Amino acid sequence: MISEEELKNIMAVEGINCFNASITMDSFEKSLILLDENTMDELIRFVKLNNIKNVFCTYSFYDDDYFIIDEELMDEFDSEYNEEFDEEIYSVISKGIEEHNKQIEKLDLSRPVEVHIFCIYETRYIAINDYDFWCDKLGIISAKEKIQDLIKDNSDTIDRKKKERRLNNQVLKVEFKNYVLNDNEFKNCTNQKLRSDYMHLIFQREENNKYKIVFQDMDGSLNHCISVNFIEMLWREYKSQK
Repeated sequence: MISEEELKNIMAVEGINCFNASITMDSFEKSLILLDENTMDELIRFVKLNNIKNVFCTYSFYDDDYFIIDEELMDEFDSEYNEEFDEEIYSVISKGIEEHNKQIEKLDLSRPVEVHIFCIYETRYIAINDYDFWCDKLGIISAKEKIQDLIKDNSDTIDRKKKERRLNNQVLKVEFKNYVLNDNEFKNCTNQKLRSDYMHLIFQREENNKYKIVFQDMDGSLNHCISVNFIEMLWREYKSQK
């Protein structure tokens, strides 16, 4: 693809002014594209035949946000993949993410992807376009595609981790259940408000930190609804045993 400097030099030799311009895609939809091989010579010939003095160019570039896997993007995947893309699963694909981001950081994203070169004739844009999707040629894919590939490539490990986590949570839930049912403080929580307060306070005890994971949301915060429903279930069990 011709560089902006090369383009302006060519136009200067032809006695044509060339300016870098910003234009909306809506405007380009209304433009006329020269079809004779879409060449620079054809545009120059049109400009000279119609005594046009100025041409314009608009260069487009890859955005590093399209490629870099960051925390914001992973938060988006939390909602899409739910429990599959939590901190534990991130540990499985983190090396791949790091390698991908390092590869992107080495790219020269000042290299243009496309250029639109045009003049204005009778209120219409007369244009030629050139494209160089060079990242595609290098096999560079978007951040979202990379995450999907990493999850797919590590699906066996992810499934094993998920199974281990479920089993561990079941063990922790049973331990926690026994802990609560044998806690005299719990037995004195005779209404829902007291039990809700109890559930909140109990996790402020350091020895209960290991149980938090059973009641956590994807962001690591305690899910109040899940914890309250659990404590109510335990209260019903406790009352039935009396």
